[in-house]
Amino acid sequence: MTAAQSSSIRLILFDLDDTLWDMPATLAHAEGQWQAFMAKRGYGDLAKDYRDPRCSVIVKMAFNTVQQRKEKVAAPVVAGRGRRLGEGSSPPAIRLLLFDLDGTLWDLEKTLGVAEGKWQAMMRRWGLGDIADTYNNYRELMVLIEAKRNEWSADYWESRRPYWNYCELRKHVYMDIIHRYLVQKGQYASEKDIASVARTLSNESFEVWLAARHEVAWFEGAIVTLRAIKQRYPDVVLGAVSNGTTDLNRIPEAKGLFDFSMSALDANCTKPEPEIYLKAIQAAKAVPPIRPEETVFVGDDFLNDVCGPTRVGLKTIWMNAKQRPMTTAEPITGKPRPGYEKLIKESYNIKPTKTILDIRQLVDALDDLQAALF
Repeated sequence: MTAAQSSSIRLILFDLDDTLWDMPATLAHAEGQWQAFMAKRGYGDLAKDYRDPRCSVIVKMAFNTVQQRKEKVAAPVVAGRGRRLGEGSSPPAIRLLLFDLDGTLWDLEKTLGVAEGKWQAMMRRWGLGDIADTYNNYRELMVLIEAKRNEWSADYWESRRPYWNYCELRKHVYMDIIHRYLVQKGQYASEKDIASVARTLSNESFEVWLAARHEVAWFEGAIVTLRAIKQRYPDVVLGAVSNGTTDLNRIPEAKGLFDFSMSALDANCTKPEPEIYLKAIQAAKAVPPIRPEETVFVGDDFLNDVCGPTRVGLKTIWMNAKQRPMTTAEPITGKPRPGYEKLIKESYNIKPTKTILDIRQLVDALDDLQAALF
């Protein structure tokens, strides 16, 4: 028998897209990268208007993504940050769990109330009791801080002021308040002296506030729940993503709960901008790279923690302890958020993947979600 007769099949030809890899997921990933690139450079509306993955520019980017994936086919599968799956295993349906912090793991209003009380006490010690009396509610200061953020964001491409840096925003608000008070009292002869004193008092009082800010009022069961998740899902990476000023290294109880954290200061942008979620996924440093659809975001802010993540392909668990309606308003102040009008308009039909009313319900919610994905 000749070699030609020994087999009726001598050549196997393969298609690639949608045969060896998930083409819609690949295109969606490429599209998200392109949208983040455009949004970072001030063309957010353009990114939103051209979301069709068939657009030629996005297809070219998707091709590059496919090429990179082809090169990684032989790479060992790693389920989490530095954790490898066993021989013959497959990655879990959920590979990355991202958490908001303020209002999700601890009571933000209680935490801010204590911190603002310490700031007010310092104002009184310095003889600035009128300021403490005027700004005796943390919500009033939050309104000023959000207004400052909107101002910086609106003219970012001209001023380059870091609208995502809530530490600087708060210090500038403190400085504005103290400066106005000193001008009204006429205690200093020159504007230069007033500005110098206002800056010094602002910086010093901010450090007092920041130290108190890290004495967080954990929700009952939050720490136990995080430890239970790490034990139950050892191959899932846990990360924290927050717009706030919290440094987890300054909270002793948070030690060992997360594999990494990312703040708006780290990302140079804020939720609900798409780039911060994509950067968080990259920060997980998993091999093969984690995809958005393998990621779950847990948070209490409907715009930042449900709408934003959903629009880049993440699953979401809304921690709605206060049983708020599905509103895109700022949770503490209740005010609309300028600059996100188009996103808000497009979010009317977005719903969380799951909703919980207590952080202690999270393990069961993850079990249900994981089961539904298999």
